[in-house]
Amino acid sequence: MASYLGTAAAIPTSYHVADGAVTTAKLANGAVTTLKVAADAIDGTKLANNAVDSEHITAAGIDTAHIGAAQITAAKVAADVATQSELDLVEAGHFQTGKSIAMSIVFGG
Repeated sequence: MASYLGTAAAIPTSYHVADGAVTTAKLANGAVTTLKVAADAIDGTKLANNAVDSEHITAAGIDTAHIGAAQITAAKVAADVATQSELDLVEAGHFQTGKSIAMSIVFGG
């Protein structure tokens, strides 16, 4: 590379870097900042296990299509929501003793 210090020569405004010339080993620590990472450049293969927690998920970021089968259990359902087992008891005409179920029943005609 030519030295331009102390000369009247024009300083180049751009340089050509050969393909493959910049490798990971040649990057200084902290050289790649968040602003330099392209949108969607980091995918699931680059995330550590358990790196994404609930605080990192946007509001309404998980929709029905992304909830796996049997992932929502009765223990995770609000107390005032009927579970399938409770609905089955109502359909069969039985109620568990010691458990109250508040509901409206609509009969078709």
